Amino acid sequence: MTTSQLKLILLTFLLFIISAASKPTNAQISQQAFYQQPKTESIETTDNRNENRKIVDNAIRGKVTDSTGKGLVGVSITVKETNIGTSTDARGTFSITVPENGTLVFSYVGYAKQEISVNGRSEINVVMGESFSSLDQVVVVGYGTQRKSSVTAAIATLKGRDVSSTPVTNLSNALGGRVAGVITRQNNGEPGNDASNIYIRGISSTGANQPLLIVDGIPRDFRQLDPNSIETFTVLKDAAAVAPYGVAGANGVILVTTKTGKTGAPSVTYNGYVGFQNPTVFPQY
Repeated sequence: MTTSQLKLILLTFLLFIISAASKPTNAQISQQAFYQQPKTESIETTDNRNENRKIVDNAIRGKVTDSTGKGLVGVSITVKETNIGTSTDARGTFSITVPENGTLVFSYVGYAKQEISVNGRSEINVVMGESFSSLDQVVVVGYGTQRKSSVTAAIATLKGRDVSSTPVTNLSNALGGRVAGVITRQNNGEPGNDASNIYIRGISSTGANQPLLIVDGIPRDFRQLDPNSIETFTVLKDAAAVAPYGVAGANGVILVTTKTGKTGAPSVTYNGYVGFQNPTVFPQY
C-alpha cells in the first residue's frame, strides 16, 4: 500500500469516529423524553373573577327638602369614595347614576350632612335637618348685624372678655396683637396721655390715618370706656365692609358694642387692681 492510500484510510476512520460521537444514544433519547417541561396552567382567582364581573349601575331620582317641605336648591350630592356627583335643581330634585351598593352623601350649608345607602332603590327623597354650628353666630356689620355664614367681607371680631382681663387704663393699648391687620403704636407714656395710634392694614395715606370709631352706632371715642362694659370689638378692614360709611371709613372702622341687660338671675363681678407709674427721667432745671 502506498502512503497516499494509508492517509485516505486514516482520514475515513477519523470521520466515522466523529460522526458516531455526535449521534445521541438510546439512553440519552429516553432521558430527554422523560424530562419534559411542565405545562403552565392559568388559574383564575376569586379576585380576578370579581374584577371581571360587570358592575351594575342604578339611576337614582329624588327630591331634597327642608323640614317645611320646601325644595332646597344647590344641595351637593356625591357618591361616597368616588368623584361622581351632582346637585339639586330649582325644585330640589336630582338624578344621578350610582353603583348597586353605593352610598349617597347629601351636604348643604347650614344643614347636617347625611349619608344614605342605595340598596337597589330607584327613588330617594331626603329631608335635611338644620345644623346649629358656628355659622349661626351673629357678626356686627355696618349699621346692623349678619349671620357669620353670610359675611364675605374682611371682618375680625374680638370678645370683650379678652380685653377686660388686661389691666389697662386705655382700651387702645389692649388691641395690639389681638386682631389680624390691626397695628397700634404708643407714642407717649405720660399718665392720661398714653393712648396708642391705631392703624388698620398699615398707613394708607400721608394725611389722617386713624380708623373711624363707633360705639353702639354713634361715632365717638371708646378709649376711656370701662373694659368690663364691652361686649365685642368688630374691625371692618376692606372696602366691602366699610361701604356703609363712605369716605369716613377710608382707613377702616372699629365698631364697639357695649353690654346690655339680659333676662335671668342677676350676677355681680368684681375686679380690683392697683398700679403705679413712675417717671424714668427727671428733667433738671
